[in-house]
Amino acid sequence: MRPGRFAADAGRDAAQLVMRGRREAAAVRGSRALRPVGRHGLEAGRETDAPIDAKALVADIQRDVLPLNINFYRSEPGIAGALGRLDALREALRGSLPGTVQGRVRVREAAGMLAVARWMYTAALARKETRGLAALAEYPALDPKQTHRLILSGIEDIAVGTERAPHAGELGQAKVEAS
Repeated sequence: MRPGRFAADAGRDAAQLVMRGRREAAAVRGSRALRPVGRHGLEAGRETDAPIDAKALVADIQRDVLPLNINFYRSEPGIAGALGRLDALREALRGSLPGTVQGRVRVREAAGMLAVARWMYTAALARKETRGLAALAEYPALDPKQTHRLILSGIEDIAVGTERAPHAGELGQAKVEAS
């Protein structure tokens, strides 16, 4: 077999896979009510003609995430204030996108940073205890009743749920029984 023929066959096979994938994706879209995972920083999220300034948005997010007096020495009022300011920043993502690919990527990155920052502070306010490095001034002790995982979901409106997690003592006992 000649190298050129091998490359042509591989290219044809790759193109067929791409086309099959597109047909299957279209069939799935037609069979279920799917919606985009996020609209912020995308054309679908545009509600105003004001341009999105990704650099300013990142600086605003960092102003509430990086300071140690908010994020390390945590208190409910400090975190609640930061979360309120971060929630207000969502408006900045409803503008028009930059014309360059790099600009659009920066806007999407800023949208991701904002989502993670909001999840982080929402979870911090939901856990009324100090656990590891996640300390809250109002709750300096570990609370055995809160031996669960926090499950967060949502972009616009964040919902908090819990999932049972085994207590450290249960994990140690399971290891002993397995031996």
